[in-house]
Amino acid sequence: MSIQRSVTVGERELVIETGEVARRAHGAAVVRCGNTVVLATVVAAAEPTEGLDFLPLTVEYREKTASAARVPGSFMRREGKITDHEVIVSRIVDRSIRPLFPRGYAHEVQVHVTVLSADPKDLDPDALAVIASSAALHLSHVPWNGPCAAVGVAVTGERSVLLPSPDVRGGSDLDLVVGARPQGLVMVEGGAQEVPEAKIVEALDAACDGLAPVFQALDELRAEAGREKTVWAEPADDAGPEVNALRTQVLSGQRADGRGPTDLRDVTCRTTWLPTPHGSALFTRGQTQTSVTCTLASQASEQSIETLAGMERRGFMLHYNFPAYSVGEVRAFRGPGRREVGHGVLARRALLPVLPRPKAFPYVIRVESDVLESNGSSSMATVCGASLALMDAGVPVRAAVAGIAIGLVSEGDHTVILTDILGEEDHAGDMDLKVAGTRDGVTALQLDTKLGSLSRDVLEAALGQGRAGRLHILDAMDQELASSRTDKANGPGILTVEIPKEAVGLLIGPKGATIRGMQDKFGVEISVDDSGQVSILGMDGGSASLAAAKIRSMIGSVEVAKLYEGRIAKVIDAGAFVKLYESAEGWLHVSEWDAVHTEKMGDVVHEGDNVIVRVLGVDGRGRIRVSRKAALDRGDEAIVNVHA
Repeated sequence: MSIQRSVTVGERELVIETGEVARRAHGAAVVRCGNTVVLATVVAAAEPTEGLDFLPLTVEYREKTASAARVPGSFMRREGKITDHEVIVSRIVDRSIRPLFPRGYAHEVQVHVTVLSADPKDLDPDALAVIASSAALHLSHVPWNGPCAAVGVAVTGERSVLLPSPDVRGGSDLDLVVGARPQGLVMVEGGAQEVPEAKIVEALDAACDGLAPVFQALDELRAEAGREKTVWAEPADDAGPEVNALRTQVLSGQRADGRGPTDLRDVTCRTTWLPTPHGSALFTRGQTQTSVTCTLASQASEQSIETLAGMERRGFMLHYNFPAYSVGEVRAFRGPGRREVGHGVLARRALLPVLPRPKAFPYVIRVESDVLESNGSSSMATVCGASLALMDAGVPVRAAVAGIAIGLVSEGDHTVILTDILGEEDHAGDMDLKVAGTRDGVTALQLDTKLGSLSRDVLEAALGQGRAGRLHILDAMDQELASSRTDKANGPGILTVEIPKEAVGLLIGPKGATIRGMQDKFGVEISVDDSGQVSILGMDGGSASLAAAKIRSMIGSVEVAKLYEGRIAKVIDAGAFVKLYESAEGWLHVSEWDAVHTEKMGDVVHEGDNVIVRVLGVDGRGRIRVSRKAALDRGDEAIVNVHA
């Protein structure tokens, strides 16, 4: 039997239900909003795992392509490994629910979230994933201090929209996913277009107000259908003497390295520290250090990403690597983990608002950050190093971007906010607030708390302290490189050529032969989009210019409906290839030879013969279609003859 509660969040109706599906899980809930349906289940091990000093919680969020009535684009036509987007939503859910488990709880817990139905143009399922997970945990026997919930909020001007559509999110000044409890904030993830801190606080207020009916519905659902909670006695003190000593020291106004609460560690910056990459930077803040490179390429190097809405092409990539040696550890070598994916996405989000538009700067940009040393907030060091590397490569960014991590230690009513936290302060503290932005405002932020909730006043103060720290770092970065370079000797050059849309197939040629031949001849990369914009990337300006001239000559000289006197280059039974220009051949099908039926092209023409043809257009294989038959009744029309 399905038990349901309906609530209104913003202008949308949500239905939270349980009791009909996944009944063997320890907790299960379905959340519906429009055509989007999300299922969350929770299962906990019967016995605790001995010797653990952390909560063994795993969250797996998956989007089924069938939910959007699509077939996976992979070779096997089946969902593969978890995508970066799924990792980010898994982390959003994890960061929302993890702080609400009791201290010392060591039973393995698995939360599985599945998108069963989706309308990609209407709603992103990320906030619903948190609500469904909260409902499943709240209904289960697992000891958990819920409920919590999440909501997306997009702000454009003075207007805030809860649970916005992807289009609204994409065009907004501020786009956040906010996780909260009735007592306060739990998690925040989002990006912004250089907005002031006050605007962020207002958006968080709107999100928390909008979630009030969800909390009530979750409590009502538990009262009617919830299982009896397992009693868990929290240990009196499981923090350890070192953690307690550090917290006591911070609360007295002194930090482990001797700094005051608002002091930053020393910052040093170097650019062009690597000779070959297009741009490079070495950013060091205390014992945290990143080496960041920037590589420029043509549009052919764009990243293709499969989403529920279809294939998405991405021209800016940022990859973050955290090797074990950066913290003096030995670990197995393997691909990027969830933390690395999350930090890379956060840093990318911080830099997106200052990048030039593709029309003005038609390069694909790849930034890679390798953490060489880490003692607190390597993700924000990545933002700083990436900003410098972009400017070092000559990318005309609108402004420099810096990031900083803000921490918190609280005991009762006594709170101390810490600027530029160390790794041990992050471990022993109560909050990790990462804020990135320019001098004009915030471009990205991420909040995690161990307190179970965070008050508005504390967050507002932390954002203000973060702004002061960010400006300090920007001053240090400006001393090294205040604006984008314009004289980078080893940077590639891109020329852009506009051609008619109907000529795209001509440039590509049969099976890509024409464009590949030009790339090999001139040593360049050529890419063209459906609108007719051609990008030519060369390691020197001369090769790109020669290729551009060749394209203009080839495309500009062949016009639909015009007459050309060409030379037969090759004859087959079905037709002939007619050379119109050195780099442009037309396909003359045997049916286009004469109004009278012709059996074989070889019966009427031979290689080397001249023939007058009319250009009909470009076929689906990229060939220029020509016709002798259409040129017979030509009167006194002008005939182009480059072979004369």
